[in-house]
Amino acid sequence: MTIIEQIDSLQKENEIEEAVSKFQKIAELFNAKHTFNSEEDVYMNVAHLYEKIGDIEKAKEMYTASANNYNDIGSSLYMDNKYAQAMNAYEKSLNILKSLKYNELISVVLGNMGIAFRQLKNFQEAENMYLKSIEILGDSADKKTLAINYERLGNLYFEYEKLQQAENTYLQSVKLYESLDNKNEHDKESITDIYWSLGNLYLSIGNVKEAISFYHKSIKSTEKRYHIVINVADKYIELGIIYYDIGDFSQAEQLYSKGLEIYKEWEDKEGMAKVYNELGMTYMALNLQKKAEHAYQSSIELFEKLEEEEKDELCKQCMAQTYHNFGSFYSLNNKFLLAEKMYLRSIVINQEIGNQVGVAETYSSLGYTYLNHGDSQLAETMFEKSIELWTEIGSAEKIELVQKFLDDLKYIESLEVCEELGNSSTVD
Repeated sequence: MTIIEQIDSLQKENEIEEAVSKFQKIAELFNAKHTFNSEEDVYMNVAHLYEKIGDIEKAKEMYTASANNYNDIGSSLYMDNKYAQAMNAYEKSLNILKSLKYNELISVVLGNMGIAFRQLKNFQEAENMYLKSIEILGDSADKKTLAINYERLGNLYFEYEKLQQAENTYLQSVKLYESLDNKNEHDKESITDIYWSLGNLYLSIGNVKEAISFYHKSIKSTEKRYHIVINVADKYIELGIIYYDIGDFSQAEQLYSKGLEIYKEWEDKEGMAKVYNELGMTYMALNLQKKAEHAYQSSIELFEKLEEEEKDELCKQCMAQTYHNFGSFYSLNNKFLLAEKMYLRSIVINQEIGNQVGVAETYSSLGYTYLNHGDSQLAETMFEKSIELWTEIGSAEKIELVQKFLDDLKYIESLEVCEELGNSSTVD
């Protein structure tokens, strides 16, 4: 006779307390193993038995354990991308908690359902779950759960470009997180992430000053918690790119250099290679040609040192862009052969990964270089190849731009032919 059969027999014989004891042991066993069989809900059965013997507090404890387990099942199924099954488990948890009027846990489960609906691209239901999870807590002392759900709601609004609502909910989330008396590392990390999200939000609406302010807050918050982490370096680089884009090259250079020091300490070759490329562009903008050349050379050397298995498609794309940028550097400095070499290497890498945009851009740049060097025939060939690719890609703007250079080139060639004919006639 199995343990479950023994318990059934004891219930029939009204030996409730002994049945409770056996169920309790099974429940503890399941709990210890972090497993749960939803068809034979051990905790629910124990709860029912406690109700029979009049121990309501113990019964509530078991019901809560059952609800938590269903919530855990839902989260596990969510991680396995089984969203419909996850939702079913969350619903079971919710039904139990509603009968207990356990608002704090109801809010947690509703928040998890919001995440699942967001993954299913169901904005309306996701928003509804998050709002319910916030509403049900009201003026609850559980500020952390409120902060988490405001943050999630902010992410949802930002994803669907409801920027004013995103801003309001992010700020509310930060306010709640910062009001916590005992912040753990996760809470502090959430504050850092929200600051960065607010930076992204303000940048998307063109408020660069406010964006930079929040980016700096995010970095400062991270620096307080870690001495050296890649996350900080990544943020330095992202912020450096923003400064570069708005023309503040000195500030960009400072941030890139800070990020570079962290990558060096962690011996992150790919990170170092990428930041050296950014430094190369920045030094060119600052007219520091020797530093720019050194930065590009360092970037390429680091990329080439990476093992093949370390180079994913994005890494190779960055590598190709560095060769392209280095080609532009040499072209501007009238070092034709070196420029040609860099551009051709960029084309090869982009062709390997199927990056047609990168190939088309480099054909154009190579065309300009040949033109400046006086080789109009090769320039024409490169422009034509570029136009052919932009046509395949479907970029009318790029086609028009390169076509203009090609037309100008042909016009100049026709003038030269006319001039030669005129000179020939004069001689005759």
